Amino acid sequence: MTLTKNVRRGAVALAVPALLVGVAACGSGSSKSSSDASKPNGAVAAVSGAFGQAPKVTSDAKKKAATNQVVKTVKQGSGATLADGDNIRVSGMALKYGDGKALISTYSPKNPKLQAVTQIGASQASGPFYSDAAVKALAGQKAGSRVLVQDTAKDLFPQQYQQVGLKATDVIDYVFDVYASDKTPATDEVKGTQAAPSAGMATAKVPSQAAKLVQDPTTGMKADPKKIASFTIPKTPKSLSGLKTQVLIQGKGAAVQKGQALVTQYTGTTWDTNKVFDSSWKHGGATAFQIGTGAVIKGWDNALVGQKVGSRVLVEIPKKDAYGAKTSAQNAAAGHDLVFVVDIVAAF
Repeated sequence: MTLTKNVRRGAVALAVPALLVGVAACGSGSSKSSSDASKPNGAVAAVSGAFGQAPKVTSDAKKKAATNQVVKTVKQGSGATLADGDNIRVSGMALKYGDGKALISTYSPKNPKLQAVTQIGASQASGPFYSDAAVKALAGQKAGSRVLVQDTAKDLFPQQYQQVGLKATDVIDYVFDVYASDKTPATDEVKGTQAAPSAGMATAKVPSQAAKLVQDPTTGMKADPKKIASFTIPKTPKSLSGLKTQVLIQGKGAAVQKGQALVTQYTGTTWDTNKVFDSSWKHGGATAFQIGTGAVIKGWDNALVGQKVGSRVLVEIPKKDAYGAKTSAQNAAAGHDLVFVVDIVAAF
């Protein structure tokens, strides 16, 4: 299940371009040393255009392209230095060297604020043109930068390139605009005394999880699934007619704005059967995604924009603002009214 379009996703995602987001590990590509990246062994594409807008990438098919990984800072940002484990909010485009046609792009003329959120160094690939190796190459760059990563198809996505008709030796140019970054630990959570339950709404019991996270060599960091949030659902109504929220713990941070990326801990259950279908604690802890741009289900966009960082929020979402009335074997939340408890631990 996917909550959003980025790393460590859960039940809220809709559909983001597959360049930068995903849930299932799919082959991350190799990571080359900075010394390799600093000495191109051939021609490198040129990048122009304004930061935040689809770039113009020019390459000469008559010149032999560099086949080692090249990382070039096109525009130097002034933000924090990126490192493995950082969540980043980005736009990106991938092209075949000498071709000029975008293989994939997250730049959206119809929705220019829609951006991707991913994590450096995580294996999260989904889709034929996602590359963990290209994202990992952003480590050492600064937030606010435009960066070109050039490498071969085999090195960028070894398990996918043949599926889309590329050759191992085809050279791919990735261009990233990195808008912002965040270093929130996976174990962060909101702490405090919850408000009394609101009449007629579901209630949530949320045990502290930070001390229970363990590093599993097979599945990664996760908490004891028996200790995640649990819910009590009222007997009536049988279904939800509208979106409702209750702030259980009021945060002291800034109000969440449209277009920001949120870092959250969350657990979701179904209203009719009260079956927990997803939790950030089950797959790595704090999860990042963009809010207010259609990157997640409508109920999340409407409920979380304007809330304060540091808050814990209970959200009741009718199926029309979630995944619709039709059930799906691939999505346990589809066809149900939903209840979430969400810790907003950061926004960037």
